[in-house]
Amino acid sequence: MNLKDRLIKLFEENGASVEKLKGRQRTLYKINGNILYITYKERIGEEKGSENYYLQVNKNLVMDTLSKYDNLTILIICGTLSQILVIDAKEFLKLTQKAKVYRDGNIKFNVLVTKKRADFQIRITGLGIIDINRYVNAFDKCILTNKVREILTKIQEETEQEIIPTERKIEIPQIKIIRKEKITFDEEKVRELLISGEGDRLEKFILTLFEFWGFEIDKDLSGKSGELDVICTSPIPIGIECRSTKQHAGVNIVDELNRHIRRYERRSGLSNFIGLIICDSPTSQLVEDVKTERRFLMDSEALIKLIKFTFNYPLSPIEFRYFFRDYGNIKANVKSYLGQKLEKIKLREAIVSIFQRTNEILSYADIKAHLNIMDFKISDDELREALIELSSPLINWLEKEDEGYRLIWKEEFWQDFSRTLKEVMTWLH
Repeated sequence: MNLKDRLIKLFEENGASVEKLKGRQRTLYKINGNILYITYKERIGEEKGSENYYLQVNKNLVMDTLSKYDNLTILIICGTLSQILVIDAKEFLKLTQKAKVYRDGNIKFNVLVTKKRADFQIRITGLGIIDINRYVNAFDKCILTNKVREILTKIQEETEQEIIPTERKIEIPQIKIIRKEKITFDEEKVRELLISGEGDRLEKFILTLFEFWGFEIDKDLSGKSGELDVICTSPIPIGIECRSTKQHAGVNIVDELNRHIRRYERRSGLSNFIGLIICDSPTSQLVEDVKTERRFLMDSEALIKLIKFTFNYPLSPIEFRYFFRDYGNIKANVKSYLGQKLEKIKLREAIVSIFQRTNEILSYADIKAHLNIMDFKISDDELREALIELSSPLINWLEKEDEGYRLIWKEEFWQDFSRTLKEVMTWLH
């Protein structure tokens, strides 16, 4: 259950009347007569002393809602329900009147949370840092009913004391979809693209590929003169430089990458960008400089492994952090992580296939017996982890009953998969 759904559930459990406003992509809610706009970002990984969150508010939607209702309060949730920026929509528009509005109608910004203090940064040149701390958990500064204000205060006080586990058993779902027909592509096309000399086409391909992988991308600046070729802003900030050439790629690309990242971080207010170079045939000096400068290199072989995997199984963009553990070429890390993940996926596919084949309620012992017949040699911990994940609200393939488990979700696929895949293939072919 994500942060927004948790918040809505807590409102309901505390006796508030909750109505989702239709056609608003689960963003607007009417709660006891108050209109709330909720935008949030989950905490990535373990709790740290300071954390960066990249969020957005749709200015068009805010203005449209204000024209129809007497009140609108924006809740900006950063990692935990104890860290909420509560700001009146009119005040938000006043604060951000000079901020850039992107093509999708969003104002995009960065929130730096340090312990219990939040510094709110609008990511646009010339605007700098806006003092927003007076809006942190400031439920009394908005036009809210007493009931809503009391519930928000209660939620903030209760979640502030929550203990964040140092290690989560199942951090990222291993499987969302099981596909019967595997998608293939011409691997040689990828290799050709990296030596074709068509830099613009390679950049467009990499941009659509990272978007397909679930990254938020600054499309307005990506690929522009003097900017990074591809700028991934969330959930992991990555600055990418691409090279398509038959010749060896030289060390100058590292200096270019560093310069462009510094410029973008200074302008946007974002920080800690991972620097990634995508090319084949790097010189030995480039390989050495990439490690020295604490940057990363991806060649066509690593790219092909990732494409082959993600065309058939969803990969969370958060998981890309496992590729960036050792400076230099990430090929070995990509191969290792995807190999481990595929083993977990095969187990989960096998478990679901047992239910599809038998169409019965199965106990833990029944499932393990079927897996033994299928020659799966797994520990009890591995099987329990798989069953917990498959029956979790996030995955929802199985439902746990007193007698055992039963299958409740048949094969589906996300709606925009075909569209985004076609865009990737367009630039490849």
